[in-house]
Amino acid sequence: MFLTKYEKSTDDTKVLLMYLRLNDYDLSKVKRLEQVEENRQFDLKIKKIYGVTQEYVDITTMEKEIENIVCPIICSEVQSYECYSNEPIIYIYTAQSAEQPLLINDMSVISKAMLVTRDCIISSHKARPVTECEEKGFMYFYNYVLYEKCVINGWRMEYGKDKIFRVSYKSEDNDKKLTEYDTLFEACEIDKTSTYKLVLYIIKKVSKQINEWKSDNFKVEKYKLINGSSH
Repeated sequence: MFLTKYEKSTDDTKVLLMYLRLNDYDLSKVKRLEQVEENRQFDLKIKKIYGVTQEYVDITTMEKEIENIVCPIICSEVQSYECYSNEPIIYIYTAQSAEQPLLINDMSVISKAMLVTRDCIISSHKARPVTECEEKGFMYFYNYVLYEKCVINGWRMEYGKDKIFRVSYKSEDNDKKLTEYDTLFEACEIDKTSTYKLVLYIIKKVSKQINEWKSDNFKVEKYKLINGSSH
């Protein structure tokens, strides 16, 4: 039978390879890889690697998880932080031991507006000790904000001065078919703040695979909003 108006449906599902890896999908069920390039507004160019499979993949849940991530406004100066923050209580974090760098593991310290410097973090959320927090990995995000690079369990996220953002993965297995592409996602001419959600999503997913964490090194001071200072 020869049809000219219809073609055979393959029922293939195309999902970003990094999403499949991050969600522990069985990569042996991926039929092939496809590289896609997109040109968007404002000279934004995106390259991404997809995995094609006939198996069911809950893409909706993945997208909702990313959508629900709080993307903070990051400030580098107190004056700019006070312009964005109007919270009744804020917390100022500095290193407990001056001989060691500031270190907070708790991801819940992330708030809508934050000040992040090498020596100080200001947030409207209180950080819990590493032994009590539900989600760990904040210092990976901290490193990305300050140094434009984050490496966590084989995943590498970096933002260059040329405004290129890359997500790369180095596999420890021998499946060359699925490790042929080191760079899984690349965006050119992208603003750094636009990368925060994806960076946080990757950290949240990968941190669940880590069993040992460095000890916290922070002390906290609590400040309250001065009456009549809200804006």
